[in-house]
Amino acid sequence: MKKPVSQIFLLTIAAALLGTSACGGGGGGGTTSDTTRPTVVATDPPAAAVGVSSTDPLTVTFSESVAGASVTKDSFVVRNAAGAVVSGGIVTANGRTALFTPTAGTLAKSAIYQATLTTAIKDLAGNALAADFVWSFTTTTDAWQPTANPALSARADHTAVWTGSRMIVWGGDIGGSVTSTGGLYAPTPGAGVWTLTSSMNPPSARTGHTAVWTGAEMIVWGGEDVIGASSTNTGGRYARATDIWTATTPTGAPPARSQHTAVWTGTEMIVWGGVTTGAILTNTGGRFNTSGVGSWTATNADGASGAPTPRVGHTAVWTGTEMIIWSGNSGVLTRSGARYRPATNDWVNVSPTLSAPSARTDHTAVWTGTEMIVWGGTDISSLATATGARYNPVTDVWTPMANAPLARSGHTAVWTGTEMIVWGGDTSSNQGAAYRPATDTWRLIKIDANTPSARTGHTAIWTGSEMIIWGGDNNGTLTVTGSRYLP
Repeated sequence: MKKPVSQIFLLTIAAALLGTSACGGGGGGGTTSDTTRPTVVATDPPAAAVGVSSTDPLTVTFSESVAGASVTKDSFVVRNAAGAVVSGGIVTANGRTALFTPTAGTLAKSAIYQATLTTAIKDLAGNALAADFVWSFTTTTDAWQPTANPALSARADHTAVWTGSRMIVWGGDIGGSVTSTGGLYAPTPGAGVWTLTSSMNPPSARTGHTAVWTGAEMIVWGGEDVIGASSTNTGGRYARATDIWTATTPTGAPPARSQHTAVWTGTEMIVWGGVTTGAILTNTGGRFNTSGVGSWTATNADGASGAPTPRVGHTAVWTGTEMIIWSGNSGVLTRSGARYRPATNDWVNVSPTLSAPSARTDHTAVWTGTEMIVWGGTDISSLATATGARYNPVTDVWTPMANAPLARSGHTAVWTGTEMIVWGGDTSSNQGAAYRPATDTWRLIKIDANTPSARTGHTAIWTGSEMIIWGGDNNGTLTVTGSRYLP
């Protein structure tokens, strides 16, 4: 049907007005074009990561969606240590994510690779990255290397800290009695080198104590000086540079205890919980400031203010602003925890949602930088468990995690930057496993001729490139042996 002339006239005017607006002419309307360049907000693996699986994809997250056609083998480039471009692999992009998926055999084990995102990558409006984005990572070695044996008594339930170049082990149970000896281990090429810590004025012999590294000294505190009979509230500060021990001040120190936890905040050591002489559980604690001769400040123990119930067998991690306590034995196993804020000397409850781990003791917890990962331990069935969960203190939310291929209690755990490695805790097996939260997956770590014998009561530290296991107990047989795991 023909339109009336008046309708044609009105439609013509409307089209003209729309055209003027779209051209931005006249008096100021117009559209604003997108000139914001995309940026890289995250990579998996992150920069300088070690132990990266040679078969997992490299994942890049951008600040906005990118044009899939701009992400190719020429703009997402992977090179080996010699600078040669890795030819195998498939490059894809979808929305804000780009992937380099290596084909079988593309990436070698125990090798350094460099990934580059070039300025050829563009967003949907045609804006390119401002500059090439480059990061490096090292693929998994998955092998063990033995440590030399030190001139120390075999022991279990000792402590170990990492100084940046040395592992310091100290104290422990040497077979029904306790020791005040220790050693420093340098993981040099080969089996490494041991030296002994000073025997001049160390803290009294003990086990069930804690130790933290401050950046300049190791602080040892608490523990049992007579196994099963009495605890102490004394401690010592060991300066590695001078090989000198200095006693911690007893003034204001928390009551004597053992099997407590300790974290280092950057300025203070916070000790909390544990069992006092007479087998009495406690929810008291103290903050030790290292300035001058040192000073103690009590932590808030008021249950009405949110302080956790007295307990032992719990875990503690430091987030950068808070200490998080989780689970343990309060007379019965508890599925509870709290976050201690030293700035305000108060507590905030950790939400025990359905996704939180079940009640347990003798589990482990590591801090990833954004989450606390709780895993393993002995649950209410009195059996070791393979379960765990991840807790985000910013959102107070627990995230379930895949069950491990093994169950453990009394094991150790370290965080590598990309994986949590758990080992030991079962005197019938020396199998360990690694958990990767980015993919919620586990892998069994290799067992070879240099894998340590099965044990519990050992220690584990992360050096930045390897995990060092040392000491421990296998059904009553103590050991001075250890090994280094290169993921």
